[in-house]
Amino acid sequence: MPGMQMKYLYVFYLCLWLNGFATFIYGQTTVICDDYLISSRQSTYRWQINGISFKPAPDRITIYPHYPDTDTIVFFNEGAREPIDTIYSRIPPGKNYVLTIGCCDEGFDIYDASKLMVLSGLMNRHDMDNATFDSLYMASKESGEVKFVIHNKVPGDTLLGIYMDFAGLPEALVIKANKSYDWMKPSKGYYSSSIDYVGIARRKSAIALHPLEKGMVCWEDPDFDANFETLRMFRLRIFNEDRVIVDWDHKTNRFKLSFLDKE
Repeated sequence: MPGMQMKYLYVFYLCLWLNGFATFIYGQTTVICDDYLISSRQSTYRWQINGISFKPAPDRITIYPHYPDTDTIVFFNEGAREPIDTIYSRIPPGKNYVLTIGCCDEGFDIYDASKLMVLSGLMNRHDMDNATFDSLYMASKESGEVKFVIHNKVPGDTLLGIYMDFAGLPEALVIKANKSYDWMKPSKGYYSSSIDYVGIARRKSAIALHPLEKGMVCWEDPDFDANFETLRMFRLRIFNEDRVIVDWDHKTNRFKLSFLDKE
């Protein structure tokens, strides 16, 4: 826990600086990297947010959210086996955001600086016990709800709708027909981030699927690729507990995202 608290101490002072920056223009949306991300990933990480490209550096970057439409964050990691990752989001405009290193010193995460400042200040209290720290740490992981709308499903295929961070428990929605399904919340674990996986997969082995509530299932074998064929997979960063409709066509494998405000 001390190492994690040190990370949040750095972020806390960075957030203080951001929120007190005198030249911040009302309505402007900015992103800045924390010190550890700059020092450890300057040569390997790069982002492109709605066409604005940048690397880890101390400068504030102005970005231009498409709110209320969909934003695209393309993440380039030269040190990864799969160096390009696409994350879809609806970034609220007129705010400061902080990019930090992801859990387990991998990937990245992006936070609203004002919210992160409150959490970081609480998490740096020296009198905090482990249980309270863990509770606050889990509270820092944002998510929303996802609904799948399926078209042209091939009869006989066992499909799974996925909304999870693979650090959480393996669970998914069983898709049996062309229809709209219930809203899903993601499975989260201690090592999860705020950037989740969303996708459709086909069962290709005889792995047993154990039923849960509302059409959800879980399974025991952690080797996802050995048991399922991924038909479509992407990542999603949800702010403000937004809801997202994933409109997917089995025949063409095309999808469309619609972001909605939390009800």
